[in-house]
Amino acid sequence: MLKAYDFSKFREAGSMSGSNSFNREENETARRLVTRLVEKEQETDHTCTVCGSSHTVLFFEKWGVPYYRCEKCDSIFVKTSPEILNRYKKYDALIQLRTSPEYQQEESSSRSLVWEELVDWVRFRTFRYSGKNENLHVIDYGNRYEGLVDLIRKSGLCSRYELRDSILNSENGEQITDADIILYFNKIQQSLQPLLDLKETYDALKPDGLLFFSTRIGTGFDILTLKGEAKIFPYEHVLLPSLQGLQILLKKAGFQMLEYSTPGRKDIEYVCEHKEAIGPDSCFLKYMIERGNEVTYTDFQRFLQKSGLSSHAQIVAKKEKQT
Repeated sequence: MLKAYDFSKFREAGSMSGSNSFNREENETARRLVTRLVEKEQETDHTCTVCGSSHTVLFFEKWGVPYYRCEKCDSIFVKTSPEILNRYKKYDALIQLRTSPEYQQEESSSRSLVWEELVDWVRFRTFRYSGKNENLHVIDYGNRYEGLVDLIRKSGLCSRYELRDSILNSENGEQITDADIILYFNKIQQSLQPLLDLKETYDALKPDGLLFFSTRIGTGFDILTLKGEAKIFPYEHVLLPSLQGLQILLKKAGFQMLEYSTPGRKDIEYVCEHKEAIGPDSCFLKYMIERGNEVTYTDFQRFLQKSGLSSHAQIVAKKEKQT
């Protein structure tokens, strides 16, 4: 398995989790909905949704939603019912905001460079692992950004393209069952049954097809440091798997992990901006944040990227032939 990282300087670094002027409205709308849904929660099973272990502990709460951490595989997860999660995903107020022309335009403006890097990453890795990167059958799961959909369509990757499980309206309704590649960006973090969801992608791929996968991870620096103050939101994030957890899931689903990296660029910057949330016993970290400088922060961010400890993972996996 190839382990890679992409280093960027502290101040100029981009982020997969951009922000825009709609974020406050978006977060408040989500918070009001989550508060109502939490009142209906009756979940008592706290087994890990990744490895099935019962050795789990309450890690933090956010908006009244408990997040548990698995002591066996280090994944972080929420236990809720499919009905409640489905009500969140289909909430009209959030969908209307996120699909509005104004919201989509601002997302395109703020994320365009990151999206170009993402598509270039897919094209380069597709050629590395399959020897071609044009005229492919592509399934794109959960993409809710019109600008990114358009960029993928125009990249030369696709002869056929299917947008699946998205709040955006699919233009052509294509049904692809023999995909060369599947794009699964930030999708697993909304899964209550990640193994079943990954098996669905397995079934839709050709033999030796490639799965491009990204997610927030539960072993990232900002998550473990800030806990509930990190940039995660119920029920937008119900699963934050660890690297070990991802390896377990992908292997059980029939995939071979080819490449793993954590190219996040803003972990230390975000923690610096929320240093009041650092626990009182974290003396070293508090000292580094308070006494550090740009050189310190840059070197530390590079360490996080290189060591696989940044908050956002990117993975390339190959469908293995069943025996």
